[in-house]
Amino acid sequence: MTIRIAGIKDAVHIAEIHVKSWRAAYTNIMPQNILDSLSVPEKTAMWTKIIEENNKKLMVYDEALKGIVGWVVYGPSRNIHDEETVAEIEAFYIDPSHFRCGYGKNLYKKVITELKDAGYTKVYLWALSANLNATAFYKKMGMIQNTQEIKYFKIGGESLEEVMYYLEI
Repeated sequence: MTIRIAGIKDAVHIAEIHVKSWRAAYTNIMPQNILDSLSVPEKTAMWTKIIEENNKKLMVYDEALKGIVGWVVYGPSRNIHDEETVAEIEAFYIDPSHFRCGYGKNLYKKVITELKDAGYTKVYLWALSANLNATAFYKKMGMIQNTQEIKYFKIGGESLEEVMYYLEI
């Protein structure tokens, strides 16, 4: 097991997991035409640019015999009103063929350790409220839903609700 910072060569694997995860997690939540339109080449270009810019911490879980099975983007909170000790997990995805194998738990614990070691005292993330697998996972990892923080956005004509989960670390 290797959990490490992503490199350029990882972009295509990150993109593949991004697309597969969205299609698995968001079927019957997001409009199907949005999920069908997801493109690995487009996501590869996006992740290559993000890795090259090096503005975000992007960590991959590289399993010796399976390759990259998951990834996470995290760092300081993007909310300008938060204190410097507040971190945000911006994206967290595990390849759907490896759900419930412990990879998500290991990757999550590594990120929390990294954040704590860097001096952060709180971490939060946003999840679609209808994504019951994700919200159950975050609760299992000790995160608490902040019922005061709810966001709505439209995608493909559908209104979706995001809820905040946080953890004091």
